[in-house]
Amino acid sequence: MSSAIALTSDTRARILAVALELVAEQGFAATSTRELSERLGFTKAALYYHFRTKDDLLIALVQPGIEEFRDLLDRVSSSNDAGRRELLDGYLSVVINNLEITRVLSREPAVSRIERLSRVTEPMYQELIERLIGRHQVDASNVARAHVALGGIHAALLNHAPGAALNEVRAGAFTAACGALGL
Repeated sequence: MSSAIALTSDTRARILAVALELVAEQGFAATSTRELSERLGFTKAALYYHFRTKDDLLIALVQPGIEEFRDLLDRVSSSNDAGRRELLDGYLSVVINNLEITRVLSREPAVSRIERLSRVTEPMYQELIERLIGRHQVDASNVARAHVALGGIHAALLNHAPGAALNEVRAGAFTAACGALGL
């Protein structure tokens, strides 16, 4: 790898790290590119060299979680009860591994209006819902149970008490999600 590519890659990683820190502190809408570039010691032009828009920056922050989510859906093929449990467990891991950005996404309604992001995430989420229903008939009740299972995971992980052991929160969320699905 040439040093120019390494520098660009390192710079991009630094931008993403600082952006995640700022967005986690104050939210996506409240974080300005001016503030981000100042914190980085860059000009806005230098920031725009790496990310043309603020939406591009958010998409880059979300991309690792999207890839992990897609890998989960590709890896777990079974729709039996064991496969559904594995999907829930894997989804818990995806949320935990991307907790800060998941927190931002869940608390900022403006983020859901970023079409390039929703075009990717909504079909994956819908696929997860359908697969969590499993062999059951796709009716409003079963769809609601799948939404409750995933919503419970989000509620538990994003709102747990300060100092709570994450492994205990995870275990409780998993048990509750399985219960919602009748597993």
